[in-house]
Amino acid sequence: MGSKKRSVTIILLSFILVFLSAMPAFASGEAIIEYTADNGNKAVIHDSAELLSEGEKERLLENMKTVTEYGHAAFITVEENHDSAKKYAKSSYFTLFGEQSGTLFLIDMDNRMIQFYSDGKFAGIINNTRSNEITDNIYKYATEEKYFECANEAFNQVIILLRGGKIS
Repeated sequence: MGSKKRSVTIILLSFILVFLSAMPAFASGEAIIEYTADNGNKAVIHDSAELLSEGEKERLLENMKTVTEYGHAAFITVEENHDSAKKYAKSSYFTLFGEQSGTLFLIDMDNRMIQFYSDGKFAGIINNTRSNEITDNIYKYATEEKYFECANEAFNQVIILLRGGKIS
């Protein structure tokens, strides 16, 4: 009987470990900056790759607050990623916001990629074509290791699109 309980426990623990490893990790020890607007939309910065200074995070958050007039906004950096940047961005988005409208901008240092993921009404505005245009416009900042400028300009261009403007 004890052997049977132990086997069930081991199987259950294995299942839990596999399930948890499939989700992006947001460790509690890492600094996550979060702002909630009056309308309930959030702006989240999770810089686990430590690409921004504290001052840069605060300045970026101020810029991201404008996006919360329309939906959620997230800026995520990751040092280690065992998946594609696209899958990581999507998974991170759903972990943070579920199926609510918003956009997430990821700097994936492991895969050396910058990636957007948008959902809800944002998906029609920040679609694949437009997110590729934004990343084309800002990749030079990332290659020059100007990560604040990269993220800040990404959200500047998101705001332009949300307000009905055009980007080149």
